[in-house]
Amino acid sequence: MSADTRRPRLFTANEYHRMAEVGILHPAERVEFINGRIFSMSPKGPVHTEIVNNLESCFQGLFEGRARLRREQPVELGELGQPEPDMAVLRLSPRRYVTNHPKPENIRFVVEVADTTLTYDLTIKNETHSRSGIKEYWVVDINNRRVFVFTRPGPSRYRSERICTEDESVSPAAFADAIVPVRVLLDLTES
Repeated sequence: MSADTRRPRLFTANEYHRMAEVGILHPAERVEFINGRIFSMSPKGPVHTEIVNNLESCFQGLFEGRARLRREQPVELGELGQPEPDMAVLRLSPRRYVTNHPKPENIRFVVEVADTTLTYDLTIKNETHSRSGIKEYWVVDINNRRVFVFTRPGPSRYRSERICTEDESVSPAAFADAIVPVRVLLDLTES
């Protein structure tokens, strides 16, 4: 009996874009391209949306004039794909990324907010961001009220992981003076 040698057919970034151009992928369809595969994206519930709003509010004050925020928009990882992180904190660019999506060298760090996607964000996305050379990756774990901070990208995963509870604060490596209280990111009360 011979071993099964079938492998999944992976797509290139050009093929992914072509599928959108010719209508195979509908503009309203929520998908992202990672590691040659097209993944359906989970619907964004109200809690997820509010946590992303918290990120944006917090980061606007901390990084104004120092970085550009990109919310739920693609970043270009070459053939590794075009994920759409909940928040990407980018280098300021005079061109404002008009001709290309930001590439790893333009990205200070990315953040994913996980309520139903924690395993996916800690595995597939972790590997993809690390392999592409993104220097820092955060996962806001809504259900367990903590933030994973990954640094030191390696060939398959980040080599450093820190888990911050809601009683702690975190600072991105690119902005060591920017102190982000985890409790503020996870706050769902009306202000």
